Amino acid sequence: MSNIFEEIGKKVVSEIVHTGAEVVVDIAKKGVNELHDIVRDKEPVPLPPALNHEKEETK
Repeated sequence: MSNIFEEIGKKVVSEIVHTGAEVVVDIAKKGVNELHDIVRDKEPVPLPPALNHEKEETK
């Protein structure tokens, strides 16, 4: 009998771990999407003249 309970326990733990992993992935995806939204909505930051090589090349 204890073998049946052990098998059931293993399946329950496996399911909990799998579901937990899915939740973590969902949270991570949501965080990345929110980060992309924040970055997309920001105005571009102008580079200091020393780092802005494009202007030097067009002169």
